[in-house]
Amino acid sequence: MTDQILNFGVTEASIARDETDGHAEEVRLSGFTVLDSGLSPVEVTHLRDGIEAVIARQTEEVGGHDVMARLDEANTGRAMLAYDDRFIELVRNGPLLALMERLLGRYFVLNQQNAIVVQPDDVHHQIRFHRDLPYQHFVSSRPLALNALFCADPFTLDNGATFVIPGSHKHEPFPDEAVVRRLQRQVTVPAGGFLVLDAMTYHRAGINRSAHPRRAINHVFTLPFIRQQIDLPALLKGRYADDPLLSRLFGYGLEVPVSVRDWRLARLKRL
Repeated sequence: MTDQILNFGVTEASIARDETDGHAEEVRLSGFTVLDSGLSPVEVTHLRDGIEAVIARQTEEVGGHDVMARLDEANTGRAMLAYDDRFIELVRNGPLLALMERLLGRYFVLNQQNAIVVQPDDVHHQIRFHRDLPYQHFVSSRPLALNALFCADPFTLDNGATFVIPGSHKHEPFPDEAVVRRLQRQVTVPAGGFLVLDAMTYHRAGINRSAHPRRAINHVFTLPFIRQQIDLPALLKGRYADDPLLSRLFGYGLEVPVSVRDWRLARLKRL
C-alpha cells in the first residue's frame, strides 16, 4: 500500500502552489474548507470576550433583551468592527485574506461581520438550511461571495458544529430531503479556525447540546457589485478611509451617488 494518489487516463490535473491553493480547490470542489487563522489562544480569548461585550452594548442600544428577542436577534451582534478594533484585526487576518483573494480576485469587499452566541439547547433560526445569499437559486462558474465563520469556541459534534451539504453550491434547487440526509456532513473546527464556505453552499447550525455557549463571528466577503448588509463607510464615518487595504475592504468609493453631478465628480476624482 502507498499514500500516493494513483490515477489512470488523466491528462490534466491541478497542482497546488501552496496551502492556500489547496484550500481554494476544496472550496471550489466541495463548497467549504477549514482554515487555520494562526491566532494564539490568548488572541482567541480576547475575541471571545469582545463578542460578549459588543452584543451587550448593542442590546442596550435597542432597549434590552426583550426587544432583541422580538427581532430574533437575541445573542447576535452586527458590524462588530465598528464597536471594537479587535474585530478590525480579525478582518485583516493574513491567511483569510489570502484565501479570499485566491477565490474572489483582488477586488472584494466585506459585506457583513456578525457574531452569534448559541446558548445550550437554544432552538434558533440558524438551524434551518440556508445559503448566505438567501433566496437565490442560480449557480455561477466562480464564487460571487464567501463566508468565513471564525470559531471563537471549538465547534464540536456535541455543541452543534455546522452542517454542510457538500457540492450544493453547484446545484440550483435545494436537494431532496432524503438526499440531504445522506449527504449532510457536520464539520468540526478548533477554536481559532475559520469554516470557509462558498456562500451558495447550503449549511445550517446544529443545536448546542453542551453545557456551554458556542460563540462565532461570521464574515461574508463579496464581489463589489453586491450591496453591503450595513453601509460600512457611513457607519465608520470616514475611519480607515486612508488605509489602502481597509478602505477597499469596507467599501469606500462604492457609495451610490445621489445626483448626476456627484456621479461625475466621483468619476473625476478617480482620473
